[in-house]
Amino acid sequence: MDSQERLRALRQLADLFKGQVLDVGPSTAVVSLNAKSDRIDAFLKLARPFGILEAVRSGLMAMPRSGSATMFESEQSAPQATITHDEAPDLSNLPPS
Repeated sequence: MDSQERLRALRQLADLFKGQVLDVGPSTAVVSLNAKSDRIDAFLKLARPFGILEAVRSGLMAMPRSGSATMFESEQSAPQATITHDEAPDLSNLPPS
């Protein structure tokens, strides 16, 4: 299998897992995949014949959704939340444990 065929096969594999080929070098490719752990394990198992040099995983992350403020608005126009020590924090945006 020549390098063009290998790249084509790797891109097809990444597409099946909704991943992206971010960079391609003469003998390397960087693939980004955001999925659950078992799905990433399956991808790595299928990608093993291509020769994995390095795999980096970030683990679980949670970020709350913001209703109206964006990073392009000034800090002055963003609503300021006030939390008193008597109130319990809202945990509805956290993933189930």
